[in-house]
Amino acid sequence: VRRVRTGHRLPCQLLRDLHAQGKPIAALCIAPAIVAKVFGDTLHPDLTIGKDPATAKQIGATGAHHVSKP
Repeated sequence: VRRVRTGHRLPCQLLRDLHAQGKPIAALCIAPAIVAKVFGDTLHPDLTIGKDPATAKQIGATGAHHVSKP
């Protein structure tokens, strides 16, 4: 399990468990960045995280896709 900035494995494992059970995952505010860290390189999820180009670039670097919304 890759560690996120919090240094805790729990958020990563929780997200993987929810996905394995087929449950929906909703991520608000900065939480899409955690989803990108956990699933970016395998599931390549579509995520929104505002309109900041630097943040969008970091989301894309994980393998996830940043989607701009008006």
